[in-house]
Parts: sequence; structure tokens; C-alpha cells
Amino acid sequence: MNLSLYDAVEVHPVSREVRNGKDYFEQCDRDYPDIHYWSVFLHLIEGGIECVADCPDEETALFIAEAVEKRIVP
Repeated sequence: MNLSLYDAVEVHPVSREVRNGKDYFEQCDRDYPDIHYWSVFLHLIEGGIECVADCPDEETALFIAEAVEKRIVP
């Protein structure tokens, strides 16, 4: 992975909804009552974000985000 393409790390909770028998996953607010998992995203310098990890809890996501951030942000 070329980390020089990124300039920031973001952590967001993700919810799961089942519609018509299909799973849909969407970013949600931290106070959403049924968070399914937490995702770690890298922010692309050119714009946009890419998910690099899905974690079972916020603590794990923040741990991964901090480790990655040390490698991309001087």
C-alpha cells in the first residue's frame, strides 16, 4: 500500500440494515443505537476515502487508526 497517497485517518461507526433479504452497510452517527462495526478509513490527498479495516469495536479501530496515522502524518 502506497501510504504517500493519504493525508489523514478517519474512524466511523457502521450500521447494518436488511432490506429485501440483502445486507446494507452505511456509515452512521456515534450515538446510533445499533452499531454493527467500526471502520478505519484513509483520506486520499486527491479526495475521497478508502476503507482499510473493519473492527468489532471503537477501541480496536482507534488503535489501528493511531498506528497507521503515525506512518502517514509526519
